[in-house]
Amino acid sequence: MPNKLTSLTLWILTQITGRDTHIHTVGYRGETAATRFLRKNNYRIIRRNLKLRLGEVDILARDPDGSTIVLIEVKSTISNDPDAIPPESHITSEKQEKLITLASVIQKKFNLQLHPIRIDVITVTLPEKITASPTINHYKDAIQTAATNWL
Repeated sequence: MPNKLTSLTLWILTQITGRDTHIHTVGYRGETAATRFLRKNNYRIIRRNLKLRLGEVDILARDPDGSTIVLIEVKSTISNDPDAIPPESHITSEKQEKLITLASVIQKKFNLQLHPIRIDVITVTLPEKITASPTINHYKDAIQTAATNWL
C-alpha cells in the first residue's frame, strides 16, 4: 500500500520542482477554504465539484435553514496587493448564465423542485504564505435565478 503524502511533503515537492501539486493549486485551496467556512457556518456540504454535462458546480450545499439548496461558485486568488483585481470580477455574464442553467438542471435532475434554490459566490484571497489564513467573502444570492421563485 503506497504511503500518503503529507502536506509538508507536498510543500517540499512544490519547493523543489517549482510546480504546485494538486493540493496546492489556487482553485483547490480556495474551494477547501470555502468548504471549511461553510461547514463552520452550519451549511451541509452535499458535493464538491459536481460535474454535469453542461458544466461544473464548485460546491453544492444545503443552507442552515435545512431547505434551501445552494450552488456556490468559488473564485480564488493569491495576493496581498490591495490594488489587485478582486476575484469576484472574474464572474462573467456567461458564467452567470451557465450557473442559472445549472441550478435549473439540478432542480430537475435531482427532483428538488419543492426546494428553494439560490446561487452564492464565495471569494477567497489566499495569502502568499500557505500557513496564513485566507480572506473569505460570502455573497449570498449573488446571482438571481428564476428558479428561486418557482413556488
